[in-house]
Amino acid sequence: MQWCPWIRVLPGPSEVHTPLAYDADEVAAIGDPSVIQEVLSMHRLMRDCHNRACSDRGEEAPEWQDFLWAVQALTSRSVRPRTSYRSDVP
Repeated sequence: MQWCPWIRVLPGPSEVHTPLAYDADEVAAIGDPSVIQEVLSMHRLMRDCHNRACSDRGEEAPEWQDFLWAVQALTSRSVRPRTSYRSDVP
């Protein structure tokens, strides 16, 4: 995939928290089975994306934690609250 080199040039890790950052104990502590299932699905999807995107990159491929941080950083910057761009929303 073309974005593996891009991930390598991002600035260092930041405090971006999405459900992808939760470990197994934190996910279990959520308590709501449907939310737990959704978070676990997100985890599986990102692991699959990492494996597919980076499997043929060798040393160029980012480590899992770097890939995870990049996905979270991108996600946190790609969604804006409706109120930040629509003046007609209370």
